[in-house]
Amino acid sequence: PGTIALATADGQGKPSSRYVLLKGFDDEGLLFVSQTGSRKGQDLASNPFASASFYWQELRLQLHISGSVEKLSPAESDALFNDRPLASRAVSSVSVQGKELLDENVLNAQISDMISRGARLERPDRWVGYRVKPERFEFWQGGESRLHRRLEYTKDGATWSWRRVQP
Repeated sequence: PGTIALATADGQGKPSSRYVLLKGFDDEGLLFVSQTGSRKGQDLASNPFASASFYWQELRLQLHISGSVEKLSPAESDALFNDRPLASRAVSSVSVQGKELLDENVLNAQISDMISRGARLERPDRWVGYRVKPERFEFWQGGESRLHRRLEYTKDGATWSWRRVQP
């Protein structure tokens, strides 16, 4: 459950999905991180909505959550960045996610140099936390003969309503 399939769409509605680490959740939604220049960062800048899915194959369970997305505050992003292992912070400081890799040896040397110096690594401005603010939940449980159980919860203002939907 620590990994979610995150789907976004660009300003023209072209979808993109990938697996990301769920960094946590709070009363307002699900937290994940990325770089603003990455494909997902660019998608979210032009179309701030996403869908996140969890899948537990052994239990035949899925949970789908969709809603608007907002950037976390710099202090919240700093906390998530500083919670990462040193090597992960070094990679995030050096790498520009999604850009062409011209020389892997140069990238590795830059990362190794940062780690060996043991310097306090500051969060790059391009590395931010995001929050998916749920507007829809769907709980799905696989059933025999495709008679799946699906419960959908939708938010309208401050009110949540639910319904059972057909498989």
